Amino acid sequence: MNKQYERKVKENKPVVAICYDFDKTLTPDDMQAQGFIQSVGYDVNSFWEKSNGLAEQNKKEYELDEANFSEEQKLKKSLLLNLEESGSFRTTHTVIAELRKVDYWSPDEIDWLIDIALSNSQVNHILTDDDVARFYKSIIEGAHNKKAEELREVLKE
Repeated sequence: MNKQYERKVKENKPVVAICYDFDKTLTPDDMQAQGFIQSVGYDVNSFWEKSNGLAEQNKKEYELDEANFSEEQKLKKSLLLNLEESGSFRTTHTVIAELRKVDYWSPDEIDWLIDIALSNSQVNHILTDDDVARFYKSIIEGAHNKKAEELREVLKE
């Protein structure tokens, strides 16, 4: 069987997924002991030290940014996370009703909303419901990127 794969890109760079077996169901040892980190020329301890340092730095930067969020920004973030994690149609409709009350979405927030529509099966399944479709059509009105075009096609169906 010959399968054709479409190579995904983001900002003209290949998309790479790295999976880690935290609970050791696939390998009896820690994943880094299997040789991947070493095979790309890194010392395992140095790799994790740098990785953990970057994670801690980003966490601090994010916490500083979040401390300066307005109440509206905090509400929007909460709504976006609720929509992203929605596991039922009822929750999705409820969150959409709240999202429709927001007057302004930043370009990054619009991208996030589009990503949610395309990746969350609950949201995607009801994209053509009147309330969800109206909301998303208003969101993508001024967006002109590949994902917005993909969502427009879905909404046309």
